[in-house]
Amino acid sequence: MNRSTKQNLIHVSIALVLIIIAVAIAFELRASPHDMSGLDEQIERSLYQNIRNQIANEIRQQDPGLPDAFIQERVEQEYQAFLSQPGIHDQIRQQAQIQAEDQRAFFTNPDTGRMYMTDLDPYFFLRYAENIVETGMPGDSVRDGEQWDDRMLAPVGRPVGILTFHHYFLAGFYQVLSSFDADMDVMLSTSWYPPVVFSIIVIFTFLIATTITNPWGGFIAALAIATLPGTLGRTMFGRSDTDTWTILFPILGIYLFLEAFHHKQLWAKLTFASLAGLVVGLFAWTWSGWWYLVVFIYTTVGAYFAFRFVEYWIRERAWERRERIIPTALIAGGVVTIITFLSTSLFTRLNLLFDVGIALGAGFGTVIAISGVLAYITRTSDNAFNTANRGFWQQKGVWQPIAFTGAFTVIAALAVVLAQRSVTALLRPLGAFTFSDIRAPTRDIFPNVYTTVAELNPGGTLVNVYRSVVGQANYTLGTVHGTIALFIVLALAGVLIYAGMRILRKDEYVPGVTATLAGAFFAFIALAALFGSSDGAGQTVRVVGLGPVLLGLAFFGIVGALLGRTTEDGYDVRYGILLAVWLFATAYATYLGIRFALLLTPAFAIAVGVGAGYLIGIVWKAFADEKQAVTRIGPAAGVFAALLLLVFFMPGTVGSPSGESEFGWRGLYGQADSMTSVDYPLVDDTWYELYTTV
Repeated sequence: MNRSTKQNLIHVSIALVLIIIAVAIAFELRASPHDMSGLDEQIERSLYQNIRNQIANEIRQQDPGLPDAFIQERVEQEYQAFLSQPGIHDQIRQQAQIQAEDQRAFFTNPDTGRMYMTDLDPYFFLRYAENIVETGMPGDSVRDGEQWDDRMLAPVGRPVGILTFHHYFLAGFYQVLSSFDADMDVMLSTSWYPPVVFSIIVIFTFLIATTITNPWGGFIAALAIATLPGTLGRTMFGRSDTDTWTILFPILGIYLFLEAFHHKQLWAKLTFASLAGLVVGLFAWTWSGWWYLVVFIYTTVGAYFAFRFVEYWIRERAWERRERIIPTALIAGGVVTIITFLSTSLFTRLNLLFDVGIALGAGFGTVIAISGVLAYITRTSDNAFNTANRGFWQQKGVWQPIAFTGAFTVIAALAVVLAQRSVTALLRPLGAFTFSDIRAPTRDIFPNVYTTVAELNPGGTLVNVYRSVVGQANYTLGTVHGTIALFIVLALAGVLIYAGMRILRKDEYVPGVTATLAGAFFAFIALAALFGSSDGAGQTVRVVGLGPVLLGLAFFGIVGALLGRTTEDGYDVRYGILLAVWLFATAYATYLGIRFALLLTPAFAIAVGVGAGYLIGIVWKAFADEKQAVTRIGPAAGVFAALLLLVFFMPGTVGSPSGESEFGWRGLYGQADSMTSVDYPLVDDTWYELYTTV
């Protein structure tokens, strides 16, 4: 085995280990609600709190005029005296266990002994899946050759519809699991689908971020998507709606399209692009909002061509040789831009952002198309402009994106027509769906439940948008975790600034400046924590904010994806364009409707991972010329470990059920673990009896 083969084997082994760890963490978090194991601790906390409240009420009755500060002091004294009684903790714990068992029985189907599904909507899909298992079709009956749901909008009923992928998957998933477990029922298998399918999401998230940067960035991206509240809250055990698919199919489609961009052989490009087209078809068979994946891909290809086109003209100084063709192409592009904007504004129901985006894309496409046509028409001319114009289209590989995008378009179009059973479905990317349509009054059903769904409310401010994705994990100075966090942030600032200076000495301007700016950013985070900020009530809050840290990493992820890769022609901006379009478009959608944080979180997680991987790569490069292994590998490994601690696995203290401090994890993992420990079914025996009776 030669050295190159050994290195490749080592790299593959490291990647597999990192993937397994990330998948295990994601699955463990999402599977934890299956036995309601956190119910004991929650009830135990409530019992201790009731004792504290009872003591406070007795003190207020004895001395009504006592100031609150004295009341709290006496409450704490008597509460600690109560806890000092021998065996009191064991008594409360036993009482909590008894109450928890009663609660579990209330949330458990008495016929099967299995926990009910956590959410309400999955029962809609469960009924269809059970019909498929029993009769081979999701509908209750067939009317005029069309499957019909006799129970929804009863007694009239309604057609089953075309978005049936989820129904058939749940039925097939049950068949697979029941072959291993004879006691498996459809409800239990349906409950297990989110943790299992999300494991696939983690793998492809790792692969995307690794393709853009390195395995260390891929690992951080995989952990981010596994622990961020934006995805966790809708993909846990029992939350068996279609949300998991709205994460998987975009990630899978984008990964395949990136592979089409990445491979050098044309056959590989066409193969991966065609597979991406099939994924679009599956997405269209699952969710009506499938079209946004197509828009992202087309926008990326168009922006990539625009960048290459402008870059070429600047590099070849073609602006000095322009004749009549440049004004012609620009004027035509401007006219198309204006007409497209007016058309989408007046005759479709797009919002302003999409109007402008589509108009600019059409304008850029017109300029590029005209230049290509004129390059062909004037191919025998010897004037300077025509020579330069033809030069752009004669560059190596410039036609390949057009070829594999064409393959993607053909396969996606066929798949969408088959999935949606309509040719007009191909017009969906042009704007048949908007956020305002979701909340608009409808005459199909009464009352219109969509006007009262809170998750469709606007995101409000940008702060609300990122909190819906990140949560509110912070490290308070003065605590154990706060001290560690401040030390890590200061260490990161020092290492990155020093690495940036070393890179600049090598005349590598972009990575050197990036590392220096990243170091300054972490120094600013530390200073902001030390000086504190006002909480609006006159109090000074001193925390190391995890949200700003993640936003900073996402920013450097965009920078790294745009400027971190180069080719013989210049910067390789393909991945950066796609990531930027994906991130900012879904952020805008989340701003319009908080539910769409589910779409934003994957892009944000990948941006965070790419940013971390980019910075780790710069540090590695800065010390690559060191002779000692410790000084060569240590700084990059230290940055990787520091980011893992700071973002995910910060050791610290948490409150025990009795209110005493005990060891616990902070960061995204600690926040995620807290979320899953209190996730219980909304359906109980009363609800289930009502469902089955009706």
